[in-house]
Amino acid sequence: VPKNIDFTTTANIKEVLYDKIVMTNVKGALNVKDEKLNINSVTANLLGGSAKINGSYSTKAEGKPVIDFKYDVKDFDIKQSFEYVNTIQSIAPIAKYLNGKFSSDFGFNSVLEDDFMPNLTMLNGLGSVKISAANLVNLPIFKAVSDAVKIPLLSNLNNAAIKNAWTVFKVENGKVNVEPFDYVYED
Repeated sequence: VPKNIDFTTTANIKEVLYDKIVMTNVKGALNVKDEKLNINSVTANLLGGSAKINGSYSTKAEGKPVIDFKYDVKDFDIKQSFEYVNTIQSIAPIAKYLNGKFSSDFGFNSVLEDDFMPNLTMLNGLGSVKISAANLVNLPIFKAVSDAVKIPLLSNLNNAAIKNAWTVFKVENGKVNVEPFDYVYED
């Protein structure tokens, strides 16, 4: 980002295609100043829900670009998010086995690699996830327990329902730490 530019613009875009993700009703402001791109209150509909993003992309320091972002997403489809967002595949692989929707807020920072993907070993942040309703489908460990113990109550583990679950998580140098949370199965 050039250091001698001071530029601000607002956007109201009907549809944006970013990689394989279709975003609609994209609105917000961008500012370029002091070798930094600031993203202010950008909202969009995507992945079955809506998002609000604030953050920055800076090339001011020597080396690789630095990002610092905060997002707040509502009602994202878990399957679509896992399929299209590489970071979710890396830091939350269990999402592969979930059907449903989630809401989340997450503030994070990292450096970007040459392919503009975050360096996951340098990713740090704090956030929360809420799942109002979802199903864990064919999670290998649940299937193994269900097959091994043959207890009728556990036979539905291959399609376990999650209701009103939430947790706080912290990412430190790419490792995700999830605070303990309660999960009720079949009352």
